[in-house]
Amino acid sequence: MRTFIFCVCSLLLISASCEEAVSADPSKEEQLEEVGTRAIVTTDYSDEGCAVLLEIEEEGQKVLLMPIELEEKFKIHGTEVLIEYTLSRIMQGECLKGRPIVIQSIKLVG
Repeated sequence: MRTFIFCVCSLLLISASCEEAVSADPSKEEQLEEVGTRAIVTTDYSDEGCAVLLEIEEEGQKVLLMPIELEEKFKIHGTEVLIEYTLSRIMQGECLKGRPIVIQSIKLVG
């Protein structure tokens, strides 16, 4: 009987310590939430035919993306967003600055 109680108590202690270890690290929770690529909306190239572009950083270099059919609420200069996207071969108008992309998901950061 003592062996049984000892085993049960040991299992409870082990399971309790495992739960604390998982929930004690908030940075892991933040990493799990943040899926996608951080981008900043820019209208700096509107005089070159690019109404709205997204700036991302890729291997230490600034890269411009040209979103196809971006919602109006995301077209504000300086807005930081988190996006998931795929490259597209569609060219839009006069803009030759960015890589054309189709956005699968987008959300505001902040």
